[in-house]
Amino acid sequence: MKIRKILSFIIGTILTATIATSCTEQTYGQSTPPSSQTTTEEQQTTTEKPQTTTEKPQETTTSKPNTTIPIQNTTITLSFAGDCTLGRDDAMPYDVSFNNYYDKNGPGFFFQNVKSIFDASDLTVVDMEGTLTTQDTRADKQFAFRAPLEYVNVLKLGGVDAVTIANNHTYDYGPKSYEETVDTLRSNGITVFGNDLVEVVDVKGIKVGLVGVYALEGTLEDPEQIRTNITAAREAGAQIVVVFFHWGIEYTFEPNETQLTLGHNAVDWGADLVVGCHVHCIQTIEAYKGTNIVYALGNFSFGGNWYPRDIDAMIYQHSFTVDSSGKIVNTDYQVIPCLITSIPPQNNYQPTPATGDEKVRIQNKLQSLSPTLTIKFSE
Repeated sequence: MKIRKILSFIIGTILTATIATSCTEQTYGQSTPPSSQTTTEEQQTTTEKPQTTTEKPQETTTSKPNTTIPIQNTTITLSFAGDCTLGRDDAMPYDVSFNNYYDKNGPGFFFQNVKSIFDASDLTVVDMEGTLTTQDTRADKQFAFRAPLEYVNVLKLGGVDAVTIANNHTYDYGPKSYEETVDTLRSNGITVFGNDLVEVVDVKGIKVGLVGVYALEGTLEDPEQIRTNITAAREAGAQIVVVFFHWGIEYTFEPNETQLTLGHNAVDWGADLVVGCHVHCIQTIEAYKGTNIVYALGNFSFGGNWYPRDIDAMIYQHSFTVDSSGKIVNTDYQVIPCLITSIPPQNNYQPTPATGDEKVRIQNKLQSLSPTLTIKFSE
């Protein structure tokens, strides 16, 4: 009996302690906050919790640079070609004329050998030398060129994006012919610039300013207008400015003093590239203060002459790389030697990239005209 009492006392004591402990833990876990007098273990637990909270923002901050989009540069390639006369002078025999080739072959014929080059470019620009018009009263001059309005499809199907009309054939059939030409080009999605028309076009998000200047001997009344137009292009948001001149003396391979002066002025006034035409042959390419001046591109699809004395031409391509701030960070270029016809020496108005010996000949010719620059040619 005594042993039973002792065992009962021990078991009771143990049960009482267990129940008391269990009740204390349940009460603390449910409603009683930790007291200010915590145990050492509780202090460690309390101290570690803020550290865990602090580490999370640090991890987020550290990972942000990995998710930031790096600064992107954008490269655009511009292609330029020379005089395009999409029609004829009325004195030209029909059977050898541009018009005859158009009637036989349609508008896609003329640029079919260069279309892939133009389509691969981000912007293609040529000189539109002549009129697209319904007018029949010609200006009193030796040569006057016109074509039906539908001939705009030659440019449209050929991959041409913009044309300069700053040249000596803009008004060949009077002011009305000028208006019809501009309206027809624009209504077919082709940008028109030149003289007082300064255009800024969006090319892959890069703003390109186009300035066209008619600068034959005695025709440029105010050279400062070039500076004014370049400034206007910049103020309109242009990150790149190209000046396209109509200048020089026909069938001369070296630029004259007027070309040299105006070309250098254009660069000094802010042009990023200068190109030119009118002389019906190719001329020097010069690097002036790090900017290329292509003095003459030669003819291209030129309906003004069915048996020209010079059939050499080029497509000049220039690439600009622009950073996210709009700054030009790199440039490059190449020259694609061409013939203005695919059946030399006769002109069928179908410009064609030169190959073989003809390509080498044109390369050597252009390089000899440009002794200060090692020209980059297409492969």
